Amino acid sequence: MGCGAAKATKTCETPNMDEKVPKPVAFEIPLDPVITSDNGSEDMSKKQPPKRLARLEEQRLSIPTAEELEERLQKAEERRQEIIDEKVQKSRAFQAKILGERTSNASDENNSEKKEEKETDEKKNEVEKEG
Repeated sequence: MGCGAAKATKTCETPNMDEKVPKPVAFEIPLDPVITSDNGSEDMSKKQPPKRLARLEEQRLSIPTAEELEERLQKAEERRQEIIDEKVQKSRAFQAKILGERTSNASDENNSEKKEEKETDEKKNEVEKEG
């Protein structure tokens, strides 16, 4: 009443002693990386970090001041406003094209330039008041 598969496999009870077993190999891996020079002496100086990590360290060392942050925010706001103005101009041009109206681009550009000038003057005034 045994299992049929057990009878189908051949078992080897005595290992063949004629086969050669290769010698074991061991490696020592230090936890702290130490650079060894050509003559075998250990140099305690560390390797140069990768360039991307070096750049990150430089950035970390230069902590931005409040003034620099304000300048960045102001530039970002200006870029946002320019993008919004471009989108508005594109949408107006598209509307004019769809509706068949002819608008003078010169007058629209003059109006937008005046608005930009006013906005930049207002921002400069605000900065001068804060400083």
